[in-house]
Amino acid sequence: MPKLDNLFFITGGARSGKSNLAQTLASQSAKQVIYIATMDSSLNDAECQNRIERHRLDRPSDWQTHEVTKNMTGFINSLPAENLTVLIDCLSLYISNTLLVNIKLEYNDLEKLILDDVNNILGTIENHPNFTFIVVTNEVGSGLVPMDKTGRYFRDILGLANKNFASRANKVYFMVSGLKLEIKN
Repeated sequence: MPKLDNLFFITGGARSGKSNLAQTLASQSAKQVIYIATMDSSLNDAECQNRIERHRLDRPSDWQTHEVTKNMTGFINSLPAENLTVLIDCLSLYISNTLLVNIKLEYNDLEKLILDDVNNILGTIENHPNFTFIVVTNEVGSGLVPMDKTGRYFRDILGLANKNFASRANKVYFMVSGLKLEIKN
């Protein structure tokens, strides 16, 4: 698969500075920014609501924010054909949303469902060369093996999805303790 010159991929652990780097890159693009939030704001969880609000306050007010918890391809295809920067924060939560809704599937079926969606998103990115895409994700494969099936499924499938994105991205950054490591240029 060809490298996508319009795709920047940012990974790292929790609170490593991924979102800050993504927002800095988006601000430097000189294009209208479409911010795609993947955490479901309808959840009845005060801690999640506080996280969402903290992220909102960190973003410039002129950015358009859209909550997209499923059908990322459809949403991207619905955007106007002008030059845009699309910041997706984050792929991890987007995949988690799909996994939790479909957790009764056998692992191979769940992996196929999610990776087909991931590959469709990458195809959509390829079909929008006038957009700049900045995608944030979590690196979860460096920690402990999760104790439950759902956690192991998530870790494994997210690892594969991250690998697909990183292989196609123009640039890949790994954030560690607020420090940016460019691991693909």
